[in-house]
Amino acid sequence: MPLRVRLDQGTENIAVARYILDYHGAQGNHVITGSSVHNQRIERLWRDVNDNVTRVYRNLFYYMEENGILDSLSETHFYALHYVYQPRINRSLQEFLLEWNNHGIRSQQRKSPVQLWIEGYFLNVRSSSTTVQNALLGLPDNPDEYGIDDEAPVGALQTENHVVVPRCSITLPPEATEVLQRLVNPLADDGNHGINLYQAALSIVSSVVQ
Repeated sequence: MPLRVRLDQGTENIAVARYILDYHGAQGNHVITGSSVHNQRIERLWRDVNDNVTRVYRNLFYYMEENGILDSLSETHFYALHYVYQPRINRSLQEFLLEWNNHGIRSQQRKSPVQLWIEGYFLNVRSSSTTVQNALLGLPDNPDEYGIDDEAPVGALQTENHVVVPRCSITLPPEATEVLQRLVNPLADDGNHGINLYQAALSIVSSVVQ
């Protein structure tokens, strides 16, 4: 869990801010908001996440809808989809995170973010500089400047991407949940991008709900 995050004022960040504040408390400048022109690096990261993870699943779900496999208006379908694909999406994000943290950065002599962090830590850990010590402790000199990269390029950003995810009202009884978990492993390789697992989960959930 990060100690501090900088967010723009897009509505998609409300839940993130609430979670951070619930975890750390309201004191300590744990959530800093500001203009999105200071968020170029994170915007680039989101683009890569979309290209490598989000778009893959979005296209898969569209395919399932177009072929009558998924009914996006059905809570039963929604429950089965969530059960199977949330763990798969989280695994894909973890794989992306591992690759990202270890990829070489061209402007940094092909060193990875992990290498740069470790190198910077050991180079500066004994420094008496207030700025360095505050950085090591996660306490910026000026919280309003935290996360601002003045050297980053400024480009057009799209922050009007608020998405409302409806809550599912279905709650399976414990015995049905045990059956679902025993028969359907969301992370198993079904050779069909999880579709077979989704259909198996849907069959179990439908038999209980209906």
